[in-house]
Amino acid sequence: MGLCIFCFRTNPEITFSKEHLIPDSLGGQLILNDWVCSKCNSRFGAEFDHEVLKNPEIVAALEKLRLPHSRAQLINQNFRIRGFAGEIEVKGRATMNGFEFSPQPQPDGSIVHPEPEYKEPLLKSILRDQRLYDAGLTTDQIMEEYERLVETYEKAAVGEKIAWPTLGRTLVKRSEAFKIKLEPKGPGDVSRLVAKIGYEFGFLTCYREFLSSERVAKPLHSFIMNGEKQPGFHVLRISTDFSDYVPVHFISFQVYEHVTRIVVGFFGSIAYTLIAPAFEHKVLGKIAEQYDCPDIIGVGYQQDLSRAMVSFWALLADNSIKYIGP
Repeated sequence: MGLCIFCFRTNPEITFSKEHLIPDSLGGQLILNDWVCSKCNSRFGAEFDHEVLKNPEIVAALEKLRLPHSRAQLINQNFRIRGFAGEIEVKGRATMNGFEFSPQPQPDGSIVHPEPEYKEPLLKSILRDQRLYDAGLTTDQIMEEYERLVETYEKAAVGEKIAWPTLGRTLVKRSEAFKIKLEPKGPGDVSRLVAKIGYEFGFLTCYREFLSSERVAKPLHSFIMNGEKQPGFHVLRISTDFSDYVPVHFISFQVYEHVTRIVVGFFGSIAYTLIAPAFEHKVLGKIAEQYDCPDIIGVGYQQDLSRAMVSFWALLADNSIKYIGP
């Protein structure tokens, strides 16, 4: 009978779905089948799996490595887009071809019309501006002012700001595109995601032995399910041996006498470590016996996205490794 390792319900009360330890949105291929129910899986995706997508480095890695992703959708869902040019700041949105900025008001009451295609949206917004008609301007007068504004703009020097109070508009002559800044929509806290990956990998590695741990597994479970900070548990951003993004994800589960360390890495250089108390029993005993490595201190997993390959390694006390699968 199937048992969800998070809510501990069983079928036929629940249904199961494929649970990606590393989010599917990042190309994660390590999957738990029939151990996480559909409800928990959906909840994690909604509450904290997506937080990793708020890290601009993740977007940069996906772009640089040319990995499949819905770029515009990813950015628009997880970031506020700002464009800067001198003193001008505008909001934008991502498109398949880059970034798009619509006409928008500035603090001084004027409206900025971003380049390069400014004429048509400028004219449309001016003709729709009821304030101009309320001020007594006719359509012919508005068109005349518009043509004078465009003529002045075309003759302006780069960097010059053209204010046109009659139309309530301001244009800035620029020679380059906006400088883009992505601001995450929310804190982008990956602590619970890292904890979930560690919990699932511990179960995948040690099975029931892991779940029976009072000092490690149960506090991790509480943090994942309720977001409650647990004494002795810390998630930290760390550096790796990779100086740049590479198509590699990894997980390392390390058990020492006084501490447990779980490391999760995305695209080589985006890595976090979870520090937890030491286990109260030997969780790696079955692996040590199965693969004849009595001095095992951990298990490592690596996924090569470029070749769709995964591998598992036993981490030994003398800092060497031993291939154990798949």
